[in-house]
Amino acid sequence: MSLDFHVKCSDAFQQLADAHNEEIEKRAPAKVKYGEKDFDGLKYERKSGSKGDYEQASKEANENSEVFRALQKILVDKGGFWQSSTHKYWIHSGNVDLIDRRRKDRDSNPHTRMDESLANIRRAGETLAPSTQHK
Repeated sequence: MSLDFHVKCSDAFQQLADAHNEEIEKRAPAKVKYGEKDFDGLKYERKSGSKGDYEQASKEANENSEVFRALQKILVDKGGFWQSSTHKYWIHSGNVDLIDRRRKDRDSNPHTRMDESLANIRRAGETLAPSTQHK
């Protein structure tokens, strides 16, 4: 078999593969990814509870939007609780149509706690240093 034959076969197979890939893309469900900033765009109502203030988004107020459903799915998949880098989210009292959130405390970030601890140690060292010096 000649080189020309192999080149033509290769081109034909590539065209066939491209056609299959296009068909797969058409039939596959659309992948929509939502992030933290999208969840900030939901409509929240301020609430107050035994642990302090929080925000609540409802299916009704958000008109069952795709973003609301995406957050709802994350929570259901994670057993009702999820933390982003800025907020803690949870399903309200087992009602998946209500999603609560609270801004994370600064103290919940281990890097912040460590930075504060190091700063406290430095301040303590500066305070102690003059009195511990021997002349």
